[in-house]
This record gives sequence, C-alpha cells and structure tokens, in this order.
Amino acid sequence: MHYRGLVYVWVRMSVWLHLMEGEKMPSLTTFCYFLSLLFYGMGYSKNLLIKNYTTYISASDYTFLVSLTTGYFVLAIFFAVSGSFYLFVNLRRGVL
Repeated sequence: MHYRGLVYVWVRMSVWLHLMEGEKMPSLTTFCYFLSLLFYGMGYSKNLLIKNYTTYISASDYTFLVSLTTGYFVLAIFFAVSGSFYLFVNLRRGVL
C-alpha cells in the first residue's frame, strides 16, 4: 500500500473512532479533513491523466504535471496531519 493510501486510512479511522466516542468533531478538524480529501482527489485525477495520456507529452509538460500531482498529495498529507493534530490537542486538553 502506498503512503497516500495509508494517510487516507489513517484519516478515516481517526474520524470513525472520534465519532464512535459520541463527541462532536471540531469544525477546524472537519475542514482540514475535507481539504485533505479534496486535494487527494485532485492529485489522483492528475495521476490518472499522466498515466492515460494518449499522445506524446513534452518533458516540460510532464515535469509540470508530476510536480502538480506531488504538490496535491503533499497538501493532502499536510491537512490530514494538521487536522488530526488539532483533534488530538483538543482531546488531550479535555476541551471536547
């Protein structure tokens, strides 16, 4: 399993475990998870575009698409980790 898949599973499990406790998730955490899934989907669609490109693609276009795809996945990981960290801090403080 790729690291992107592990991040997705981690986000889903943390959301599921938090909701099983019967507590309301903070809106910032929900927003970060939403952005994480959004950027993951955008990166995945660019990845499919690169894999299924039917005509010749120049080296500069290929480099740009790969960089854009990597940036989307990095943003997805960043938002997943920051949302989970915010949730963890609130749970440890006892705010929630």
